[in-house]
Amino acid sequence: LFECKACEKCEVELIETAEEPAREPLPPAEGSEDGDRDPLLGDECFVREFDTSRHVVESKRLPVGYTPGPDALEAAAIPPTEFQAVVPEGCGPGDAFTVRSPHGMIEVDVPPGAKPNETVCYRLAPPADYMIEVPPHVAPGKDMKFKREHDGKLVSVPVPEGLRPGDVFEVTSPVLMVRVPEGAGGGQAVVFVNAHALQSGPAEWL
Repeated sequence: LFECKACEKCEVELIETAEEPAREPLPPAEGSEDGDRDPLLGDECFVREFDTSRHVVESKRLPVGYTPGPDALEAAAIPPTEFQAVVPEGCGPGDAFTVRSPHGMIEVDVPPGAKPNETVCYRLAPPADYMIEVPPHVAPGKDMKFKREHDGKLVSVPVPEGLRPGDVFEVTSPVLMVRVPEGAGGGQAVVFVNAHALQSGPAEWL
């Protein structure tokens, strides 16, 4: 999945080349009095959950000491990242061109308003899982807890520094961006190294 997002060196507004679920504005948050229950628990107006099932799949850890066999489909995996590219001559908004990214050569679209020879920023990441409105009386750095709609599991999210009640921020679960290897097809399993754990010990295969 590829998103084009403005960065400090670009004047290009966010576009998304991967289709996302429609995002409606959050309903206005209602005030709460001191002593009330955690404002997120049971209050749907503060959390909007998106369906990312078309973009994200579950993985599982393989046994310690696993080594890919000759028939294993080994994939490259990296954490979400951003990279820059220069719009080629002759390309305009909506045109596709090939660029070298942290995941190798990929095809991206020219974002609206971009011109040839301009530098634009692309984000390699899945869509956000949640859009959250900061409830009243929740300070930056404090954890907010709510239950996921699809399975009822409790989720804890810290409020980013600098935000105030009523501000909105997006949350994406910890993921790896996995490049489908040559020869792989729908329904086939691939193996890859957990890039998040590389600095903490031996390679962990998923």
